[in-house]
Amino acid sequence: MNKLRWYILKNFSGPFLLGLLIFSFLLIFDKIFTLVNLMFAKGVNPVSVGKLFMLLIPTLVPLTFPMSFLVGSLLTFARMAEDNEITAIRASGIKLTGLILPFIILSLFFSSSLVWYNQNILPTAQRYFRILYQNILAEKPYIRIEEGTYLTLNQYKIYVESRDAQNFFHQVLIYKFNDTFSPPVRISAMKGRCYTNFQESLVFELFDGKISQPSKHALTQVVDTKFERYVLVITLSQDIKEYNNASRTIREMTGKELKLEISKIKDNFSATARMAVEYNLRNGIAFACLMFTLTGIPLGIQIRQRNRAIGFAASIIVIAIYYLALIFGITLGDRSILPASIAMWLPNIIVGIIGIFLYYRMSKI
Repeated sequence: MNKLRWYILKNFSGPFLLGLLIFSFLLIFDKIFTLVNLMFAKGVNPVSVGKLFMLLIPTLVPLTFPMSFLVGSLLTFARMAEDNEITAIRASGIKLTGLILPFIILSLFFSSSLVWYNQNILPTAQRYFRILYQNILAEKPYIRIEEGTYLTLNQYKIYVESRDAQNFFHQVLIYKFNDTFSPPVRISAMKGRCYTNFQESLVFELFDGKISQPSKHALTQVVDTKFERYVLVITLSQDIKEYNNASRTIREMTGKELKLEISKIKDNFSATARMAVEYNLRNGIAFACLMFTLTGIPLGIQIRQRNRAIGFAASIIVIAIYYLALIFGITLGDRSILPASIAMWLPNIIVGIIGIFLYYRMSKI
């Protein structure tokens, strides 16, 4: 019996690791392009980019492990069913419940571990990522500016057509909006660059352009002032300091911090609801490992196909159901329609019901 269990667990490890690799790659794929762009196109230090990448990896764990448990259990038992190993096991008088017990224990162990991980390691990694990225922005402010896209900074809107290898902007357009109803000041330049002044302000050095602003005597008239060189200073000290030194965002709070904050502001129902949703969300997603395993095993046995494409397709359907239910649960929790402790477990309940139904069908085969 023990040898048979180890045999099944050994067969499970391959599909599980494959799922872990594929899902990790899919989730981080677009972020890799962003990091590569930071390093090669925008001149960010490779060491800093490497740190950002390492801080991204912990954010994948809560999502990739549950999905990999689903794929691993589904593909393992689908292959065994197709090879008639399940039939042979049943014919020998061995109950399947005894064979799947190690999977239940393993998934329960990972679920319990992920509860601690999601409440402690994950928020810390997210905070360090934000601080590091904001420090990079402070050192290289032009990273904020994307070609062909308007960037809003305080009362300014900034647009650049292109940027060259020396980080000079071309065809620069800056609007300064006032608090009054007067038209904005328009600054255009053929060329320009930007840098920080001791990380206190963003300095634009512009060349060959003009400033168009409403006349003091008639707002309908525009006065143009040409320049060969013009320096525009946008104060960023508050923007940067407040962002870096602000109290942790909800996603950056550990479980203990969330519970403490909830107890402090319990009279603010909307704020406490969001915090309660975040706290219970971490626990709910952690136990998706167990629920996906309980669903994947009977689903794989009934599919009876070793084809990995079919297995992955079935897994995607289950995952889609889970995350649609999760989004629905978050909405119910945020609006206090349901208590967060129930709303965040709604996906697990739905997937668990599907698993029970599949076990019932499997017992009839």
